[in-house]
Amino acid sequence: MENSEKCQLCGRELGGEISRHHLIPVSRGGAGTETIPLHKICHTKVHSVLNEKELEREYNTMEKI
Repeated sequence: MENSEKCQLCGRELGGEISRHHLIPVSRGGAGTETIPLHKICHTKVHSVLNEKELEREYNTMEKI
């Protein structure tokens, strides 16, 4: 991973705590599917606002998140 990789939600450079967000939640069959890099805090925010069903159905691309 390059040091210049950016969080796909906030656009800032990723530091030490990188989290991978599954565009299709693992609990909804998304194991092994595309992931995007996020700051841990940004990833936590996504999951605090949206439930797994919403993520699968309505927010399954980076553009929609």
